[in-house]
Amino acid sequence: MKCDGRGFSALALLVAVSAAAVLAAAALPALAHSYRNAILEREAENLLMDIRQMQSLQESAPAYSYVNGRNVSPIVMTIEAENYEIACAGDGGQKKTVLRTHRFPPHVTTGIVGSIEFSFNKNMALLRSTAYVFHIRWEDRPSECKYIIITKDGRIRMDNHDPDEDAYKHK
Repeated sequence: MKCDGRGFSALALLVAVSAAAVLAAAALPALAHSYRNAILEREAENLLMDIRQMQSLQESAPAYSYVNGRNVSPIVMTIEAENYEIACAGDGGQKKTVLRTHRFPPHVTTGIVGSIEFSFNKNMALLRSTAYVFHIRWEDRPSECKYIIITKDGRIRMDNHDPDEDAYKHK
């Protein structure tokens, strides 16, 4: 068999394909991390936007209802592990009206067991004495997380770091 020097030998082709496979294997984890981070960022921004919309609805909502001896906010958000909803609370025996629901994509969770329900007063402050910190994370990777922080006075922000850890670092 005569070789005239044109084309690739099988060995050169095997080396080139092997090098490409090694590079692809090295890039795959970084690509997966970027994908997960983008999804978490989008979901945290959606939740942040909906909480702010809830505040805006609260400003234009009718005055508080007086139910069973206590003031009840007309706009309520309920957050669970895999979804959340914004609803108009019913007075007395009336059924609540759901304004918006959102289900997180597969593998994304808040880590909340049960549900958390909260609302704002007319001054946009939380109707509780302490702040809320929610985390949105990838199911099997607790280190990949976005935090939504709602302060007592109603300010809302998103952070990549656990606010509790920051409090301990400065002591």
